[in-house]
Amino acid sequence: MENGISSPAPVGVREDVDCECLRGLSSDAAGDQVLVAVCRAAQNGNRLTIWDLPKVIDLDLAEIFAAVRVLEMGKFVHVGDNPADPFGATVELGDGTIQRLRTPRAG
Repeated sequence: MENGISSPAPVGVREDVDCECLRGLSSDAAGDQVLVAVCRAAQNGNRLTIWDLPKVIDLDLAEIFAAVRVLEMGKFVHVGDNPADPFGATVELGDGTIQRLRTPRAG
C-alpha cells in the first residue's frame, strides 16, 4: 500500500482526464470528495477501500461511509463486497461515471 492506497487494479481512467469535473455529480460535498479521490486513485492504477479514504481526504470514516453508500445507490460508484470487513470493501467508479469522464463536455 502506497500513500494510503490499496491494491493496484486496471480501472480505465486516463491520466489526462480532469477528475475535478466530477464535482457536482453528488448531492453533497462529501460525495464529491469521494468521487474525485477514487478517480485520482484510478488514474494511478489503484483502488481505494473505505478504510483508505480518510487517508486521502479530510473526512471522518462515518462521513465517508455515508457518502459512499449514497454514491453506490446512485450508481456513481461500485463497492466491492467484503463480508469480513465492510470498511475493507473497495470503491471504484461506476460505469456511468467513467463514461462521463470519457465524454467531452461542451463549453
